[in-house]
Amino acid sequence: MRNFPTVSDPSVMQLFPEARRLERDTLLTLVDIKPGYQVLDIQAAGGYLSDKIHQTLAGLAQCICLEPCLELANRIHPV
Repeated sequence: MRNFPTVSDPSVMQLFPEARRLERDTLLTLVDIKPGYQVLDIQAAGGYLSDKIHQTLAGLAQCICLEPCLELANRIHPV
């Protein structure tokens, strides 16, 4: 089994905002995240997914973001 490094590109949200929104919203229809859950957002890309979870559940789920790209990690909103 090989492990490949994760790669984040800070320009993806600017270049493909609708694709990223559809990707996020589709993922959220496939999982049933409830208040009290803990979510690990790997390759968090600035917290885009976690921000939506936080907004949808009024902060009642804990999101932990991991992002290897420092530029994107600096965009994550601390809670």
